[in-house]
Amino acid sequence: MRRLLPILIVIMPLSCPAFDMDVQLTGWTYATQLLNAYPIRTHSLPIAHFEAKLDEINREINRIPYANDEANYHEAIWQTPVQFSQLGGECRDYVVAKYSALYTLGVADADMQFVGVRIRKDGRFHAILLVSHGGRAFILDNRYPNVRPASAMADYEPLYYINRVNWRVAQ
Repeated sequence: MRRLLPILIVIMPLSCPAFDMDVQLTGWTYATQLLNAYPIRTHSLPIAHFEAKLDEINREINRIPYANDEANYHEAIWQTPVQFSQLGGECRDYVVAKYSALYTLGVADADMQFVGVRIRKDGRFHAILLVSHGGRAFILDNRYPNVRPASAMADYEPLYYINRVNWRVAQ
């Protein structure tokens, strides 16, 4: 018998600043709830052809349609990966889905960070996934089809970092 997951959406007023940590932590906790059934992983498992798999996951998840919260819901919302795959979503939803997919692949929670950023070029708030593996760091961003090197962080002003191990406000 197939088990159906309830569809719940955390709704937050649009007036909340995009970098309000209480709002972000509440949304993060909700969106990653399905991972709570699994232990926090502090070390990544060996992953053959890691960069190719990273690129494949990034491209596959980027195929999910972007759905603007303000236009569709008149509220800022966080979704689980299951909800996101059904409804589409915003940048934070892409990040949570990629985080979950990479955890399933064997990447440690400690090696992934949801990063809330401000795009330096235009000042917009955005979210990206920063992944460390094998001494290298990568950025997964729904605005780009390819995984980018960590040197692309120069395009962003980091505001905060979150994963299942820790969170911190950028200095």
